[in-house]
Amino acid sequence: FQELNLCIPLESERDVAKLIEWAQSPWFDLAEADYPYESSYIPFALGLGDYSLPAWPLHEACHGASGLSQNMNISIIGDRHNVTFDVFYGGNASFNASQIVLHVDWDQVTTTTEIQTNIWNLMENGVVRKLMSGVKNAVGVWFNVTKNLECFDVVPAINTAPITLTTQQDSELKKKQNSASHLCTERIQNDTVWSSLVCNENMFLIMTYARGLGRDFFWPPSHSKKQHSYSDTVTNRSQVEEDYMSLCSDPTGVFGYPDKSRVDPWAKNLDDMYGGTRIGTSSNIIFSNGLLDPWSAAGVYQSQPSQDEAYCKMKGISDDIIQYPCNMLHNITSNGGIVALILDLGAHHLDLMYSDKDDPPCAQNARKIEESFISKWIEQWVDQRVIHNRYRVREKLLQNQSRNDISIV
Repeated sequence: FQELNLCIPLESERDVAKLIEWAQSPWFDLAEADYPYESSYIPFALGLGDYSLPAWPLHEACHGASGLSQNMNISIIGDRHNVTFDVFYGGNASFNASQIVLHVDWDQVTTTTEIQTNIWNLMENGVVRKLMSGVKNAVGVWFNVTKNLECFDVVPAINTAPITLTTQQDSELKKKQNSASHLCTERIQNDTVWSSLVCNENMFLIMTYARGLGRDFFWPPSHSKKQHSYSDTVTNRSQVEEDYMSLCSDPTGVFGYPDKSRVDPWAKNLDDMYGGTRIGTSSNIIFSNGLLDPWSAAGVYQSQPSQDEAYCKMKGISDDIIQYPCNMLHNITSNGGIVALILDLGAHHLDLMYSDKDDPPCAQNARKIEESFISKWIEQWVDQRVIHNRYRVREKLLQNQSRNDISIV
C-alpha cells in the first residue's frame, strides 16, 4: 500500500505480521505520554531523542490529521469478546459478490472470495486506502516525532519487551575484544536499559502480557483461544516461564539475567520483599493512578469506592479548602494511613511533573491533596517526637530524683 509510505514494500506473510506489530506498537507509549502539553519526556526515555510529542498525543493520533475517528464505512459484525466476527469494507454489512469481507476467527483470517482477487480489491478499495493512510498518520505521531522521516521502516516501537540477541549478534560479540563493555554501550546507545532492568529484577509485567483477547483493539490475540483475561493467561505456569525466558534471553551472560533455575516470572521474590497487596500495616503512602497511563492497570485503588457525595472538601496546607470529586480519593486502609488518587486525565505520573497552565483539574487537585497529606504526616511525626522527648526528659528527671532524693515541684 503506497498510503503507508513504507521504505521497503511488503513481500511475504511474515512482512505483513511485522507490519501489524509495527502499527500496534506505539499506542502504549502514546497513552503513557498523553500529557496536556508538548513533552519530550517519554520519547527521550525510550531512546527517540530530545523531541517533543504534541499536546494530548493520543488524541492527536486518533482525532487529528489521521482521521481515524471519522466514519470510514467499515462495519464489524459478530462476537468481539470471543474474537469471532466479520469485517465489511464499504457498502452494506451484507454478503455479496462485490463486497469485501474478512472473516476473523481468533488468530485466523479468511475471505469470502478467491484470495488473489480479494487482495487486489483490498489494495484498490478506497475505504481501505483511506484506512491505511489514517493508520500511517496516526502512528507517525510517535515514529516521526523528529518530523524528518521520508518513509517508515517497519520496526516496532520500544515497549516493555526486552530485545534478545540474534545468532549473528551473538557470533559478532564473541569476536570482539572487551565485548561485554562494547555490547552494553551499544545497548545504551541504541536501546533502552528498561528491558535489562525488567529481566534482572524478574519483573513479569502481566499488564503487557495479555492483549487481543476480546477486550481491546489489538490483533491477533497473544494467547490461545478461549483465554480472555490475565488470570486465564497465567494458569499455565510452564508457558509463562517459557515466554519469560524467550524475552530475557542472555546467551552470552553479558547482561547478567537470571538463568532458568532462578527465573521468577511471577515476581514472588518482589512480592515477598515488599508485601504485594498485603500493606495493611504500612502507613503514609499515596498511590497515584493516572487513568490515561496503561501502567495504571497495575495500580492500587478501590474498584468501586463508596461515596455518597459528588464532591468532597479537605483543608489544604495554607488552610485553604480543596474541593475535589469524591471518587478521586480512596482510602486503602481504614485508618487513612494509605490512600489512592485517581486522575481521570492523568498520563504517566502527571502530578509529579512541573505544574502547567494546561494541567487538567485532576492534576491540580492531586498536588494539593498530596501536599495536604504529606504536611499532616510531618506534623504527626513532629508531635510524636515532641511527646517522646518530653517523656524522655521526665524519665531522666525522675531518675535524678531517685538518685539525689530531690523533690520535683
